[in-house]
Amino acid sequence: MKRKKSLVTYILIFCGLLLLIMVLTRSCFYSINQPFLRKTGKLIDKEKSEYYYGGYGFFKNNIYYWKNQAFGDTPEKLKNADKETFKVLSAFFAKDKNAVYFRSAADTNVDVSTFEVITVYDNPDDLNGSLVMKDQRHVYQLDDAASTDENRVFKIVEGANPAYFQHIGNDWSKDDQNVFFRYRKVDADFNTFANLNAYFSKDRNFLYSVKKTPSADNANITISIEKIQCNGDELVRIPENSNYVRTKTAIYYNKDGALSGVQIKDTSSIETLYGDMWLKVSGKIVLYGAWFDKPGVDGKTFSSVGGDFFKDERHIYFWPLDTRNLIIIDNANIQTFAYVGGHYAKDINHVYYQNDIVIDANPLNFRYDEKSDYGYSGDNVYVMGKKKK
Repeated sequence: MKRKKSLVTYILIFCGLLLLIMVLTRSCFYSINQPFLRKTGKLIDKEKSEYYYGGYGFFKNNIYYWKNQAFGDTPEKLKNADKETFKVLSAFFAKDKNAVYFRSAADTNVDVSTFEVITVYDNPDDLNGSLVMKDQRHVYQLDDAASTDENRVFKIVEGANPAYFQHIGNDWSKDDQNVFFRYRKVDADFNTFANLNAYFSKDRNFLYSVKKTPSADNANITISIEKIQCNGDELVRIPENSNYVRTKTAIYYNKDGALSGVQIKDTSSIETLYGDMWLKVSGKIVLYGAWFDKPGVDGKTFSSVGGDFFKDERHIYFWPLDTRNLIIIDNANIQTFAYVGGHYAKDINHVYYQNDIVIDANPLNFRYDEKSDYGYSGDNVYVMGKKKK
């Protein structure tokens, strides 16, 4: 009996000492794997990053990178970090007197005193395309290849001049002599080079189109640049459109890295009908960068009603998104047909969801709520065109 009491006493003493250490040091970070330890880390610069924390107590000189605290992962200690000179540069970057850090990895090969990170847009899935990283000697990119040097995180961008290197739009950059796409040199005239949108750029002699080529198993995508010879001075974006550009004799379209286009005679009559997909040129319809010649559709009177609905002088059409097809809505009244919202429209006789009549919906009182994506008519509520019970 005495032996059992002694064991209980030792256990209580041990638990008391452990609790005392936790309270005094406040050095334990909470995680799902450590449910009894409370979070005690403090953000070093919450305006720039939510990932870098300083330690407490016995570990007050430590710096931690804590990526997924909400999911309970364990913070990573930055090896040999100097707390006195530690400075957060941006969300995933920091430096001290000894190294530059990307997340928790340290690079001691850069010129720390002049190293800077210019965040163009915050995209954690493509940091190489959204940052300018440089010191007084080099421009850098993140080294994706496995390196045998544990002290190297950044890869030198060959031929880039850090004094003039700047981001000029999307994944394009240039210095005083060269143009770069994703940190790789592109044979282009840097004096006249300009980025037009996410898929197109130009100089005085060429149109540059971003090309995406999937692997045979679609597991990977290779991104490259396709060059089309043309008069770059004539190249302009079509107004209110992000995927089309034109010259005086051609229209080019890039959808998700696939280039297409048509030859034209007159650019003065180009009309945008729907977002970045539909155009009208001299009474002819262009969809996804190719002529749209569906039998029975009158290009001269073809126009947008709103949303995915179109009309000509004879019919009302519904367009299934991402297809090259138009579905005639039978017996729709062309004169009174109007777009309501979502995939809903109405005329004097009916309410429509896509190309179907909505049962028991009154066009006089039908309304659409964008927040809920529901339709309402009297006491009836409609979800995707069907009456909700």
